[in-house]
Amino acid sequence: MHRSPTTCPEPPPFRVIDPDLARLFAYWRAIGHGRTVPLRRDFDPVDIPYVLGYVVLVDVREAPRRYFVRVHGTEIARRVGYELTGKTIDHLPDQSRDALRAIFEAVARTGLPHRTEADITVPPRRLYYETLVLPLSRQGGVTDMLLSATHFFTPEEMAAGGNRSPHERDVL
Repeated sequence: MHRSPTTCPEPPPFRVIDPDLARLFAYWRAIGHGRTVPLRRDFDPVDIPYVLGYVVLVDVREAPRRYFVRVHGTEIARRVGYELTGKTIDHLPDQSRDALRAIFEAVARTGLPHRTEADITVPPRRLYYETLVLPLSRQGGVTDMLLSATHFFTPEEMAAGGNRSPHERDVL
C-alpha cells in the first residue's frame, strides 16, 4: 500500500497518528510560550526521552541555504540504513533529498510545523511512517533550526488500520 504524503500547509489543528508525536507537538507548543517559533534554548532533549532515538535536529544554514544534520536519531539511522549526523541532506539519494529539502524549505520559510505521512522503500522492505518537522529559532523570529521526529508504523498497525491508527488525534 502506498500512502500519499499529507502535509500541514497552515497552522494546526492537523492529524497526528502516533501518540508520542502528538506529545512532542504539545511539548513544542508549550516551550513556545506563545511565540510562533519557539526558541532553541527552550528545547531540552532530556524532556523528550519517549522519541529521542527518532529525532533529527537540523541547522538551517544560509548563503547558500543548506540543511546540516546535527543529530540523526539512532533508531532512524537503523531503520533507513544510513547515518546523517554531521552531514548535509545533500548526502541523501536524489528522490529522498529533493522531497526532504522541499519540506525543510517550507518550514524554514513559513515558520509553520509540517506533518508527513508516507512510505519509503529501503531494500528489501518498505517503511511506512509519520514525521513532524517543527521550527526553532536561536534568536527569535527566523527559523534557523528544525526539530523533526518520525514514527515508523509496524506491519500490525498497517494491517489493523490502513493508514490510520487507533491513536489518531487532532492536535491544536
